[in-house]
Amino acid sequence: MRIAFLSDWWLPASGGTERAMQAMGALLLSEGHDVAVLHAVAPRSELSVREVAGGLPTVRMALPVAGDVAERCGLLTTQAHAVAAALDGLWPGGPDVLHGHSHWMGIRTLLAADLLARPAVVSLHANWPLTPAVACLRTCVGYDEPVCARCPYPHVADPAAVVREARWKGRLLAGAAAVLAPSRPERVRILEAFPGVDPSRVHVTPGWIDMERFASRGAGPEPAARLRLGLPPGDPVVLYVGRVFWMKGLRYLAEAIPAVLRAHPRARFVLAGRLQEPEERALVEGIIAEAGVDADRLVWTGDLPYEVIPSAYRAADVFVLPSLVETQGLVLLEAMASGLPVVATDLPAVRELIVPGETGLLVPPRDPAALAGAVAGLLGDPALRRRLGEAARAHVRPRYGPASLAPPVADLYGRLVRGAGD
Repeated sequence: MRIAFLSDWWLPASGGTERAMQAMGALLLSEGHDVAVLHAVAPRSELSVREVAGGLPTVRMALPVAGDVAERCGLLTTQAHAVAAALDGLWPGGPDVLHGHSHWMGIRTLLAADLLARPAVVSLHANWPLTPAVACLRTCVGYDEPVCARCPYPHVADPAAVVREARWKGRLLAGAAAVLAPSRPERVRILEAFPGVDPSRVHVTPGWIDMERFASRGAGPEPAARLRLGLPPGDPVVLYVGRVFWMKGLRYLAEAIPAVLRAHPRARFVLAGRLQEPEERALVEGIIAEAGVDADRLVWTGDLPYEVIPSAYRAADVFVLPSLVETQGLVLLEAMASGLPVVATDLPAVRELIVPGETGLLVPPRDPAALAGAVAGLLGDPALRRRLGEAARAHVRPRYGPASLAPPVADLYGRLVRGAGD
């Protein structure tokens, strides 16, 4: 089969969506399928237009998104023609299956698939924002987090246009041959947010990881891994991996840090991931400074290359994910497969992975005191760290590797292609 991945996010960035695409693409290639990535980039991007990234042929297209709500639907429709033409250039007649992996590219995927008369698959790795089910335009989709300044539709002059766009998205999604949700709670959210989508077409397909890449840390952090991150060998290390973005709840981690340091004065907090919102980093640093915490207690690594990420887990004592929203939490899988004890916010999708007190610790969202208590408690209890880390690794290894999760996706592609040819 000829399979096109389409996404707004792709290498060299290394977030959860990118790593899920890379893992899926590598396995499909190994099974003899033809896979390519069409990556939407901002105008004047300095990335290569054509290259092999992560082992996958990659074509990058400058595809801006209009800021004006009323203009956006027309622009996306026009761009879909360019996307269809690019895919036809890769493979005469286009791919057998188009698979969209992000919000705006997901919409273009659905439109381009219609132009090419090919089946479209859409993975909702992250939430599609603003659906008709949302009561307030100033509230993030279904999660009661006020984000007026960060809303994708700030200061909306025409709320009716936003509702029309949301309904348009819902109609497009209803036409997808398949919609892939990374967890059961996310499947429920999709069906509630988009009531026109046929439930039989919404499949739970968790992301998987290469378990061999995320080998166990053994008895504790590896000195060589710490050296690669410039960390001293003896300090306790708390690790976060993910985007620097408001949805990840880093401000609440920042508010928890002073309490952790009172119990463990030499602890360091490593934040590894793409700087999506500089203002979020400034907010975190401001909270730390106001609390009188030395700046060197916080280590920003930036977006780590994919090959370096496993060593980051092996450098840490505790992994923390203070997110406000997660559709699965691929970084949790990576940390748990590495044998690292995890502290995460108690979200529906996260509860799919973590059994509280057995394979990790859960704390309420937006609760710095609970977060600090869980992290400090783990840093002070090596036996508990070891027990949780070993149980986490044993829990995820047989459940979230490609041997368990990849065959249903490849089988779905095959069924869709056979159906399109009937």
